[in-house]
Amino acid sequence: MNIQKSSQAAAFFLLEESRMPVLKLMKLLYISDRKSLSEYGYPITLDKMVSMPHGPVLSGIYDLINNTDPDSYWNHLISDRKDHNVSLKNSVKVEDLQELSKADLEILQNVWDSFGHMDQWELSDYTHDNFKEWKDPCGSAYPISFSDVLKEVGYDDNEAIELDKEINGLISVNNQFKSIGLC
Repeated sequence: MNIQKSSQAAAFFLLEESRMPVLKLMKLLYISDRKSLSEYGYPITLDKMVSMPHGPVLSGIYDLINNTDPDSYWNHLISDRKDHNVSLKNSVKVEDLQELSKADLEILQNVWDSFGHMDQWELSDYTHDNFKEWKDPCGSAYPISFSDVLKEVGYDDNEAIELDKEINGLISVNNQFKSIGLC
């Protein structure tokens, strides 16, 4: 996962709605990664996807929301979880979200325009009903592969498998850079 990009994607939505339920933010970020996979073959955040009881989730971001490390980039931008809500910690403008490309910002804006009016439970129901890659994990978590999402959004099996390999290769390289302190 790209922590800076993921944090800035979350900040984008929090610029639209200053205080947001964690579940709503998680759904908007998942939908954004899914839309990016559909349009470009790559997610915005490079985060792992999982099925959880309330729908699909980006697992690394979920961990960041629950993390209390005051030195993390996430905690530089996003408030600690309070009453199941998060907000921006500091004054941020869209122009400050330098990790996000123009294409990323367009996807995030499109997702907000399409889904921002929905509450957390409507979004949860929407992802249950419309995202066939989600499987009920029966109270746990179940991995969702990028190839499963890519197939659901219209890629053929071979394209989906090749893109899945490329994305996981990028994740692996990103993790290697993080492990030596370069990310």
